[in-house]
Amino acid sequence: MTWLDELRKQVADTSLNSVANAMGVSKAMISQVLNGKYQGNMQRVQSLVESVYMGHTVVCPVLGEIPKHKCLAHQNAKHVGSTPNAIRLWKACRSGCPNSQLEERLSTPIRLSIESKNAKQQSDRLCRQSSSEQTKVRQYDAAAVCARLERQAKTDSESMKGNYHRLYIELLKRELMAVGNRYNRLIKQ
Repeated sequence: MTWLDELRKQVADTSLNSVANAMGVSKAMISQVLNGKYQGNMQRVQSLVESVYMGHTVVCPVLGEIPKHKCLAHQNAKHVGSTPNAIRLWKACRSGCPNSQLEERLSTPIRLSIESKNAKQQSDRLCRQSSSEQTKVRQYDAAAVCARLERQAKTDSESMKGNYHRLYIELLKRELMAVGNRYNRLIKQ
């Protein structure tokens, strides 16, 4: 079944309005596509139909496996969000993610590790096993971490033309959450 057949089937099964809402486009656009009169980007429409109704997914370096249309929505975000996850997504889309269709790139790209959630869970398990086998405990160097985060906020704010203080605070919040999670795991052991 082609993507156009799937689109016709979905409109017949539900309604033009519900299909347009699910795809995040207008009813007029869906109508024009179905009638062969759409002048816009058919690749985008095809990608939306395949993602929303045919189950096409991509592996995001930040979120794991997600529907393709969600990936495109993250790429097309006009502004960096204020949450740490939104910042990571914005950076990943502009740092050479293989799914990214953006030409805009960060001057200092971040390192991406693209793997499935299962592979990530297995590597996390292996890391936990190897760390539990180690008898030596590393000390947390807060001054070094603060200096690293400050440097990262400075370079990121220059490349993104963002607010240095806001980025620094977000990075500190993320670090504090990670330290808290490590601390809680140690308490449970």
